[in-house]
Amino acid sequence: MFADGSPVASRQYESVIRSEDLTRNLNGQIAELEVRVAFPKHWSDGEHQMNLMKLRKLNKERSQLNKIDT
Repeated sequence: MFADGSPVASRQYESVIRSEDLTRNLNGQIAELEVRVAFPKHWSDGEHQMNLMKLRKLNKERSQLNKIDT
């Protein structure tokens, strides 16, 4: 709770922290997949395609999350 004892303000603050954690987690997953996609010969064709699909999905999620935050 904040100094005024407002539980609403506290929930809003917690929501911001969760949003930042989610963004940080998404960024980490995206960075890992970008490395995997950059070196496709280390993966089978099926794995490479799955990495590409997951990377597109996570980038879309991050984009949607950024729209919500702004």
